[in-house]
Amino acid sequence: MSHAFLNAYRASYARARGICDDYASAHASAATSLATAVNALERLPALERASEDVMSSELRQRAVESQYVAIDDALVRCREACERCEAATRALESVAKDAWRRAHAVDPPLRRAGGERLGPHPSVAECVCGLEDLWRMHRDECAVKAETSRRVATTRDADDLNQLLRIFTAQGNLDPAVIKEILDRVPVKSVEAATVA
Repeated sequence: MSHAFLNAYRASYARARGICDDYASAHASAATSLATAVNALERLPALERASEDVMSSELRQRAVESQYVAIDDALVRCREACERCEAATRALESVAKDAWRRAHAVDPPLRRAGGERLGPHPSVAECVCGLEDLWRMHRDECAVKAETSRRVATTRDADDLNQLLRIFTAQGNLDPAVIKEILDRVPVKSVEAATVA
């Protein structure tokens, strides 16, 4: 790929790196909120079964109601954080589509469909595919997050809740090593600056 093309994709990869950081921050917030909801849901049966010896029925009722309020608040915060993850995923999609359009707008068309490399630098096709891979990985993980958080709201079994929380926090579709490899595909340092130095 020519230095001009590499520099054009540098901004796309820098933007993708920032979006991935935003996604990670939103995911951490969502995971914390979901853990709070799961913790409150696990305590709920014990509060509902509390005997008269431990607390009065009025006190027990207030404790149960406050747990439900805490659960609702935590699930709302989790949903808001998941929406931020979805927004980050849409932004990654936009970056990937812009890169694809940029590659297809070249006149004359790129040799070997953009697969030709210039030295150790990635080809245009590799740059575009990397951004598309980032978007797809985050899109798939967002789908898992949405379904998992929905199921937490309708599940009362403690084992199921803990399993759902583990699935939510695991991020099976987002391998940090793969993401780093993709983001490092286009060097941050300017090619012209490297040749001048």
